Amino acid sequence: MEDTPAQVVKVDKKEKKEKTEKKDKKEKKEKKEKKEKEKKEKKAKEETAAVVPMDVDTEEVKEQKQEKKKEKKDKSEKAEKKEKKEKKEKKEKKEKKEKEAKNEKTEKAEKKEDKVEKSNKKEKSEKTEKKEKTEKKEKAEKKEKKEKKEKKEKEEKKEKKEKKEKKASTPEPTPAPVVPAVEKRWNDWSQADLGNEKQNDKFLRLLGAKKTTTDGAPATPAKKGGLFGSLGSLAAASPSSTHTNTDSAIDSMVGRKVTRDLEKQFKDGLKIRQQMKKGKSVGLGFGY
Repeated sequence: MEDTPAQVVKVDKKEKKEKTEKKDKKEKKEKKEKKEKEKKEKKAKEETAAVVPMDVDTEEVKEQKQEKKKEKKDKSEKAEKKEKKEKKEKKEKKEKKEKEAKNEKTEKAEKKEDKVEKSNKKEKSEKTEKKEKTEKKEKAEKKEKKEKKEKKEKEEKKEKKEKKEKKASTPEPTPAPVVPAVEKRWNDWSQADLGNEKQNDKFLRLLGAKKTTTDGAPATPAKKGGLFGSLGSLAAASPSSTHTNTDSAIDSMVGRKVTRDLEKQFKDGLKIRQQMKKGKSVGLGFGY
């Protein structure tokens, strides 16, 4: 595995820190040793000064004084140099820290931007893929619909063609002759219902409307004859001479209606009689 740029930067920072720490330790040690040396020298000088009397300024004392002044001067210069050096180091350290902080910030910002760019690219690619998929789906659906429509149209055309061919091959049926409806007459005795066919035939024979031959088959009615004349000739009569009222008492349906009406009238009469007994005035002007 290769180290990333961030890891390399971290390692460099660590090495630099270790170097600076070692340097500081070395300087402190040197300073300590110098101080101890100076103290020893001072002590030795004081001891020698104590041996020589203070009143007499010998050449040695003068030299010592000059040395002391020189030492003081050197010390002040060293102190100034040290201060300057420390200030410079502090400044450099500060600048280094600021640079490192700036670098870290820029690295973080770059990483963030890279992440944002990657996420945006991913979203864009996903969107484009989705769009392409939806477009493909819509195209496929449209194609299917079109094919279905075309199939349907083809089938319909085929069916129409087949129907036309069938029509052309099969001849049209000739319409059946319309039988004119015989007008029902109010005095048509042939429509009478007397219970069964035998009684009907007997009644019609008595009236002369129906005659039988020697073979037993019904004979055709004569133009004239019978008690009421030929009833068969009535059907051939002109519509102006016929009666317009088709309701006849000899019809079974009409007969039942007549009986119902008679029963109702009878019941109504009984009701009126009962009301009159109670003292109510009932007549045509009053409802019941």
